Amino acid sequence: MDRVNLEKYQASMMMVLSLFKQGIIDEKDYKKSESFLAKKYCINKDNLYRLNNLICTPERVINICEESKGICYAN
Repeated sequence: MDRVNLEKYQASMMMVLSLFKQGIIDEKDYKKSESFLAKKYCINKDNLYRLNNLICTPERVINICEESKGICYAN
């Protein structure tokens, strides 16, 4: 893995994530884009630096919002 490729992958994914958050692309397109960019920049599937939304699920205790108290621990 080359550091330059990793930086290009991360920068490209920030653009894709921005499009996803704005609602321009859906989850299916987001996943396709992530897979395409990882392949393009030679980022292996099990690479530590590859984006993984499985660890940021809203069901995790740390991401639970207490609306009654106005406290939110999520991003």
